[in-house]
Amino acid sequence: MQVPPGAVTVTETVAVCEPGVPIEAKPAPALPEGVEFARIDVTPRMRSASFGHTTTLIVPVPSADAGAAPTQFWVQYGKSTNAPARLFGPFPL
Repeated sequence: MQVPPGAVTVTETVAVCEPGVPIEAKPAPALPEGVEFARIDVTPRMRSASFGHTTTLIVPVPSADAGAAPTQFWVQYGKSTNAPARLFGPFPL
């Protein structure tokens, strides 16, 4: 598979964002207000229909309010047939 220049690819989903701490151990009530975010879909590609959820990395977009470079990110699981959407983080970059 050829990837266009500048495209982001993910080859596997990582279930740990901090050493020894599973993503699900850091539930977040909401994203911070007043900050613009980029959403990066990292959902593994499936060959067949699945009851799984989407997985999205949420990273602050650099701005005068958010600072020159992001220092943390969040992980969002989209809703699935057996679980509501959930948000986890923040995790350090």
